[in-house]
Amino acid sequence: MRRPSLSNLLEATPDAEIDGGAEIEVTGVECDSRRVTPGKLFVAVRGWREDGHRYLPQALDAGACAIVSSTPRQARACGVTWVRVADERPALARLARRFHGDPDLELALVGVTGTKGKTTTAWLIESMIEASGGKPGGIGTIRTRIGDQNEISTLTTPDAPTLCAQLARMVKEKCTHAVLEASSQALHQSRVEGLSFRCAVFTNFTQDHLDYHKTLEAYFESKARLFRSLDEHAVAVLPADDPHGERLARLTEARVVTYAVGRLPSTTREHWWAVPEVQVESAQVSLGSTTAVLRTPRGSIHTRMPLTGRHNLRNLAAAATAAWSLRIPDAAIASGAARVEPIPGRMEPIDEGQSFLVIVDFAHNEDALRNALSSLRELTRDRLLCVFGCGGDRDRSKRAPMGAAAAAGADRLYLTSDNPRREDPLAILRDIELGVKQASPERPYQVIPDRAAAISAAVSEARQGDAVLIAGKGHEREQLVADRRLPFDDREQARICLRALSGGRLAEGE
Repeated sequence: MRRPSLSNLLEATPDAEIDGGAEIEVTGVECDSRRVTPGKLFVAVRGWREDGHRYLPQALDAGACAIVSSTPRQARACGVTWVRVADERPALARLARRFHGDPDLELALVGVTGTKGKTTTAWLIESMIEASGGKPGGIGTIRTRIGDQNEISTLTTPDAPTLCAQLARMVKEKCTHAVLEASSQALHQSRVEGLSFRCAVFTNFTQDHLDYHKTLEAYFESKARLFRSLDEHAVAVLPADDPHGERLARLTEARVVTYAVGRLPSTTREHWWAVPEVQVESAQVSLGSTTAVLRTPRGSIHTRMPLTGRHNLRNLAAAATAAWSLRIPDAAIASGAARVEPIPGRMEPIDEGQSFLVIVDFAHNEDALRNALSSLRELTRDRLLCVFGCGGDRDRSKRAPMGAAAAAGADRLYLTSDNPRREDPLAILRDIELGVKQASPERPYQVIPDRAAAISAAVSEARQGDAVLIAGKGHEREQLVADRRLPFDDREQARICLRALSGGRLAEGE
């Protein structure tokens, strides 16, 4: 493959000012100095915690052929081409896209954003595409799927060089579609800048990530960037019963299609944008299975998906609407939903033969925790026990509301560490306790900072007919404590605890 020249790449950033030679071969585009090898272009990005300019010496020593920055040339970078741009982040995305040959143009690119439900919705869309005979790739929180390969993800949406390289690999593997989970941080940081989306899906909007965005309005505006970027040939898939959907409908140039679960209030149905193309008309929810009837402009779809929880009906409706907008037949929508793989750490049952339910879920904000508990309440004959915590060095304002949601939805609570990071775990737990005490002073709870011990306590307390929800970390396989990444998987820890119980108790449910 013939490698592009710097001058060719810079056509994607017309505001660039070049100091030095531009007719040089570029072997790659990077924003991480540790990934620089001879001939690569290094974009010095000023990040949230780090500034790429600090690593110019390392990039130059590794053989960077040129530097892209929003600052004037630095003395330590003499001898190489210096490219000045207004903002490094969008420049990075556009340069990476151009280097990899604009791979998004060879794919039907679908973006999924929202506070909750991105992963489940994305997996459903992928399954529906596959059922229609397409070959989807996927990039998201749990895994990156390229052809027949699945790779564990480290970020919901990777940095622009990694993302564009993954899209290029999908093209090489003859994928027809790419389904991308777009996080608010990624949108704010312009990681998907310049990509041409065929369809963008909005799931919902609730409080989260305020440690990064500071305000709910800033958080919403980050999500809105995906819909502002759509042109008139794209489709925006929006919830008909959500005022945030209406805001997005008014700011995008894309064709708007909407979805809903159940009947809409008459006041909502009067709005021009809120007549849903896809609507869940009826549903039955059980453990590991959800049966639903959807209405589309082409008729009714009957399907049964292997997912637990009434909240997944919204994810199903969003995915079906996206699939409908991509001209996927109703039969493929139904079979795709039925064939979707259970999503790791999303209302995932842990079964070791016990006489009570144990469910692991990624719920890590107030609304998600409330939904998970509500879904389990429908399936529980007796008590509902909940193990959860809150992340350290993150939005403190959601801790008390999460405590209140747990106190309102569960019968017994086990407050424990999530990913405390550099924060004192006991300080985090005190914040959660405030919400528990304010919402339900009589609610029994234990504070057990050690997460393994908390899971063990809940499992040991459970009796026949009970349900235990272990919330917050879901699919994660590490716990972040101070500067360490410790191996920890809620699912495996639950299995260990269940196996440790006596066979007699498991059989008798005593």
